[in-house]
Amino acid sequence: MKRRDFLKNLLAAGIVIQIPWYISCQSGKEKPLPLPQNEVLDTSQKEIVIYFLKNFFPDVPGSPSIEDLNTYYHINSFLSDPNVDPDEQKYFINGIQWIKESANENFNKDFVELSQNEKRELIKKVIETGWGTNWSSKLLTLTFESLLLDPLYYINLDEAGWKWLHHQPGSPRPGSHNHYKKLLARKKEDIIITDLSQL
Repeated sequence: MKRRDFLKNLLAAGIVIQIPWYISCQSGKEKPLPLPQNEVLDTSQKEIVIYFLKNFFPDVPGSPSIEDLNTYYHINSFLSDPNVDPDEQKYFINGIQWIKESANENFNKDFVELSQNEKRELIKKVIETGWGTNWSSKLLTLTFESLLLDPLYYINLDEAGWKWLHHQPGSPRPGSHNHYKKLLARKKEDIIITDLSQL
């Protein structure tokens, strides 16, 4: 619980500034955007990511779970988004491979064959390495984003993160005409925006 309280205070204090400004573009709720069909990670990679997620952000009564936040979906969106730096995506996927290799080096087993104690020991070893610290930091950043992004993006389902943090989203909120990808598609337009109604 102390770790959870720390995370909650950290988020409430300043994580909002790390979230792209497009999370608050239009007032009111709209129907969520269409779900993408592609799955970037294979089954074993997904299992590793979810295991780390559940250890960094464990289920605690009264707080949202990674399922409530749809955090894995957000990670998949990050990995499949053509607008994200491909080096960041590659680093994240490489980190999963390095975790697999660490399991074999330390226990002579595949990650899926490790006991719960071995997995916990592996997490400790991973976060003590330079690449492991960086990879874990990215995983936590994506988790924090899933607490605060608009449910329009199929993340933060039923505003679970907002309710937990007592967060009031910006207004106006994103809608079908001015969500993240729509705005990026307009970035080459030669328009000077003087009012939010132009978005």
